[in-house]
Amino acid sequence: TGWAHFKLDDVNKALESFQAQVNEYGEGVFASDGRFMLAECQFKLGKWEAALALYQPLAGAKLSDQFKVLVLVHGGQAARQLKQWDESLALVNQVIEKHKDSVYLPQAQLTAGRAYYGKKEYDKAIADYTEAIRIKPDYAVGYSYRGRAHRELGNLVKAKADFARAKELGYEPDDE
Repeated sequence: TGWAHFKLDDVNKALESFQAQVNEYGEGVFASDGRFMLAECQFKLGKWEAALALYQPLAGAKLSDQFKVLVLVHGGQAARQLKQWDESLALVNQVIEKHKDSVYLPQAQLTAGRAYYGKKEYDKAIADYTEAIRIKPDYAVGYSYRGRAHRELGNLVKAKADFARAKELGYEPDDE
């Protein structure tokens, strides 16, 4: 029932259900799945500290590849929201290095770029945004964030081109 509540955006009932699953099973696969979904609920609610606290121990747990990648990407995104740039990079770089065939690789690259941007390492941010765009050429948000990094470096022609491409793809950045 937790999944149904989660999918219907009844996150509080989903939290109750997944917590009951963790309490019932304690350890093992079902408990790990419950912990993962507890983290996803916190992520969905924008409770970054709670989400990250749940994702971090799961990063070293034995999980299916799909869950493992989501733990790493969403954990990295939660850490980035908390401005924990190095933690964000540590998590998403595991996806970038070990899960090159993952459908979530562009998200991992974008998250790494945003962490580097937060650290004011704009060249590294641009490299990650460019890789995300290479993997997913219609990744509008990737163009927008790359444009921001180019703007920070004073590359205004490149920034303008990236912002224009993001708009062509349907993304309207709010700060260009």
